[in-house]
Amino acid sequence: MLFIDKVIEICENSKINGNVLIAKGEEILFQGSFGYSNIEKEIPFVDDSVFRVGSITKQFTAVSILQLVEKGLLKLEDSIDKFVDGVNYKHKVTIHHLLSNSSGIPNFDVFGNYDDLLVSKNFHERMVKEVILPKPLNFVPGERFEYSSSGFFILTHIIELISKVSYHQYLQDNIFKPLNMKNSGFHFLDLDIPDFASLYDLKDNKIVEALEYDMRKASGAGGMYSTVNDLYKWGRGLIENKLISQKYLDLMFKINTPISEAGGYGYGVVSTVFEKNNKTHSNIYHPGNGPGVFAQSMIIDRDIQLIVLSNVNDKFTFNECFNSLENLILEDLL
Repeated sequence: MLFIDKVIEICENSKINGNVLIAKGEEILFQGSFGYSNIEKEIPFVDDSVFRVGSITKQFTAVSILQLVEKGLLKLEDSIDKFVDGVNYKHKVTIHHLLSNSSGIPNFDVFGNYDDLLVSKNFHERMVKEVILPKPLNFVPGERFEYSSSGFFILTHIIELISKVSYHQYLQDNIFKPLNMKNSGFHFLDLDIPDFASLYDLKDNKIVEALEYDMRKASGAGGMYSTVNDLYKWGRGLIENKLISQKYLDLMFKINTPISEAGGYGYGVVSTVFEKNNKTHSNIYHPGNGPGVFAQSMIIDRDIQLIVLSNVNDKFTFNECFNSLENLILEDLL
């Protein structure tokens, strides 16, 4: 059976609802759609259907920070109290700690009611000072890994503070435009986005409409939308050093905070290594999920890309499909 036929079989058997892209180098080996962009109306996806991407956003926040580091506007070892007022931690928390999910800063409640803050022009600043910083650290910074969207929220504020433009404008000017990512952006509630996929969750094993959620509360930790084609451009842009130099790409992909024997967290990405055919291979990825999305973008050996975007927040179905596609790639392409 041909590689493409195997991909189609996996996607159809798993009943994934979304878009899939697999590429090796500059060649797209497979691109296809499965299910419906709008399930009730049976509207099919198109190649450039737009999805929320959840925590894949963290990669973009990390690169934005590394760009500012390369320009000499901040340092990885800078303490956050250099940029944020009201830091009363006993221990120093650095930009490095935030990027590598080793800060010890606890997650804030992403489903909390922050309506009084959302109307503020300085929303990110107020969220950091009034919601995130008052909570004590969970552990000494650098001691271990703990996933913290709060850390990436602080990084979002720092990007705006240093660049003097909004987070979404920074992404547009410094990442989307240079890579010609025309179908990516920050998902504000009032945006009218062509080919935007309807949003669904799974409740009692049934697909239902996702509840409305203001992605500003996810911010630079999870507020973006994109397409499989744009994320392919993103992956190539990273690999070809179009956004950051090789030095900082290596730092981003490095295992900065160990999680297991297989790997750990880099800067905005999960970084793992594995052995196959007496060779060591690398795997860089980040999943994203939330209301109306389950997504993952993976780069194997800085060459092969696997991107799956679904508009249904269904972990089991998504992982069954994604893991099977990854295994197929490891068998057929390595």
